[in-house]
Amino acid sequence: MQPYSNTTVLTGPVAPVDDTPFGDVIADTAGVHAGIDLIREGLLLLATDHLPLDRIPTILATLAGGADGTDQAPDLLTAIGHLVARLSDPAANQVLLDLPEQRQKDVERQGEQALYRLTDPWLREPASEAAALIDGI
Repeated sequence: MQPYSNTTVLTGPVAPVDDTPFGDVIADTAGVHAGIDLIREGLLLLATDHLPLDRIPTILATLAGGADGTDQAPDLLTAIGHLVARLSDPAANQVLLDLPEQRQKDVERQGEQALYRLTDPWLREPASEAAALIDGI
């Protein structure tokens, strides 16, 4: 990972997130769990911080632009897919063992589907392309 850039950034106002689709989604996820709140805070910081141009491609790629074409793409979308699969797997999340056996299997299958869909390289193409365009590639 590259160190945080010292490149000069704009100091004008940043567009607010309130009353935007992003802001609405962020607001609707408040209070679910402390871990979700930490993610929300990080996303809000990214949305409202003055970011240097040379860091935006890396941030885009880290959010959803890992382009290695596998379920191991180095981005947060992939990490979320793996977390959904883990939380849906009775072997990894043993509280699910309290469910009837067929429901456990159904939950696990849905988690596997979420992982498959969230790690689809097609989802990464736009963020990867945006990062490349900013970099002039």
